[in-house]
Amino acid sequence: MVDQNGEQAVERGAEIAAIDLGSNSFHLVLGRDEGGQARVLDRIKERVSLAEGLRANGTITPAAKARALDCLARFGQRLQGMDPNRVRAAGTNTFRSARDGGAFLEQASLQLGFPIDIVSGSEEARLVYTGVRFSSGFYKRKILCVDIGGGSTELALGRGRSPRLTESLRVGHVPWTERFFPDGRVDTDNFAVAVRTARLAMRSVARTFREAEAELVVGSSGTALAIAAVIEAMGWDRGSDTVNITGHFSRGSLERLRDELIASGGNTAGFKELADSRRDRFAAGVAIMLAVFDSLRIESMVVSDGALREGLLSELVGRLNQRDGRDATVLAKAERFSVDMEQAGRVASTAALLFEATRKPWGFRRARVGLLLRWAALLHEIGLSVSHDAYRRHGNYLIANADLPGFSRNEQERLGKVVYCQRGRLRPELFEGFRKDLREELVAAVLLLRVARIMHRSRSSRPLPAWGPVASRDGEQLGIALGIPEDWRRAHRLVVADLELERGQWAALGHVLELGVR
Repeated sequence: MVDQNGEQAVERGAEIAAIDLGSNSFHLVLGRDEGGQARVLDRIKERVSLAEGLRANGTITPAAKARALDCLARFGQRLQGMDPNRVRAAGTNTFRSARDGGAFLEQASLQLGFPIDIVSGSEEARLVYTGVRFSSGFYKRKILCVDIGGGSTELALGRGRSPRLTESLRVGHVPWTERFFPDGRVDTDNFAVAVRTARLAMRSVARTFREAEAELVVGSSGTALAIAAVIEAMGWDRGSDTVNITGHFSRGSLERLRDELIASGGNTAGFKELADSRRDRFAAGVAIMLAVFDSLRIESMVVSDGALREGLLSELVGRLNQRDGRDATVLAKAERFSVDMEQAGRVASTAALLFEATRKPWGFRRARVGLLLRWAALLHEIGLSVSHDAYRRHGNYLIANADLPGFSRNEQERLGKVVYCQRGRLRPELFEGFRKDLREELVAAVLLLRVARIMHRSRSSRPLPAWGPVASRDGEQLGIALGIPEDWRRAHRLVVADLELERGQWAALGHVLELGVR
């Protein structure tokens, strides 16, 4: 297919997109999956300054919300018609901090036209690391990634595919500007206090990162890029022989930049290559960067244009090509908490069989509901590591509050909910607070996990009967006839008794469960 300019155009169905909803700017990156590798086609960036609108009580001002929603509506127009499985959007620090984040998140998702996930601080750091690797390589070197954003600073250290250390600190250039440079004036005293306060915030993690001894320190995103651009334009640093980088700077040149900022009183007019949109936040960014250099004893930093959005894009391609890192996360978590994997595997296999029988009649996407059901089945007994009593409650807590690389906070909340609802009374209020489509998917996963768990209540390795589940749907009512042979039911009366009770739980939500053939 050729466009009007005679260039090769991209088929709509082949596009992929990642949206990074940062505290300062929103970024949209469009790409294409080429043989399991992501190729970037277009980038769109808008300064939204969402963090500026975050009040002390945790609410977001109407003006900041309006800026964000207007931007997302424009992004949504660009993404119109794309497959939801090929779009991934993530909200970061300001979304995490907002007290009314849930309602705002729903508004934002509607404007964008696609669901938005809120990522935890450690997940944000991991995605930054992935984005740097995507853009710059460094596969064989132990790297430390530093990303100073509008609302937080992320640190990630590792070698190869996954970082070994991740940390998110509530140190960002928006609150630092408001706190230390509210009128734009910079002097020796307020700059020193800004650096010292940032160092105090890093004190709890600095030693761990120092002792890991990174071979290369990589700055990511706007602050590092702006500092490198100014220093290069001023001619204060010699060139670097490191390949695949956008820029670099040393401790000496960073300290010289500090001195120039103080000497000018904060007037950045003489700083070449500094974008106008960065001028009012530049002093705060430099102060935080100096605190990072001091705390982690860094002498030089190279700069990559890879960031969280490229990390999202890279992982999206992996998921589309059956390289979903979340599977490894779930298995690692199950191993850590000594889950009986033979039993978990049996329940997961039966849950998969039930899902295959229901996914078309019930009208759910395999990519989301099927994975949710599989992970919940593998982790449904994780709470036993705490106590047998109320183990499903413990399981919900462990899943919802743990660091699960690859999972957003929203995904962890949904996964924990399915694990919690694996047994006990089913009530509609258990699923309140979720968007309608997500609520339907949650209920479906819960219903199927409950049946799969009951079918393996004996924990026996003997195979289940040759049964043929048949699913149906009538409006919002979900139904399934399990097709369990009569002779097997007579030989397994305890299972049948549990399933008979389960029929009542399904009915409480308006759904139908039958044991035999309809």
